[in-house]
Amino acid sequence: MIESNNYSQKRKFVRFKPHASTMAILSFAKDLGTYTPEIYGLVINEGYMGCGAVMLKHHALQVATECIIKCGDLDPLKATVRWINELDDDVIKIGFQYSDER
Repeated sequence: MIESNNYSQKRKFVRFKPHASTMAILSFAKDLGTYTPEIYGLVINEGYMGCGAVMLKHHALQVATECIIKCGDLDPLKATVRWINELDDDVIKIGFQYSDER
């Protein structure tokens, strides 16, 4: 597992299991006004401060990468990649923390 050095604290909020078809849609746009879907994944858990997803590996997805994520029915939010767990050569499990700018 690849983790951010400053993310060893425990979660402060409860995580929820999403509906089986809930998608995470990522964009590497710099602001919410230019959000364009680029990478898709399946959400595996969600909570007030972030979500976890399973998706295909992408060279731009690294710990501390900033992005914009649309998780299920939520509007797009700024987020940061907090951890990545490689499941095999092509698939990763990835954790996002939403920005405080909501």
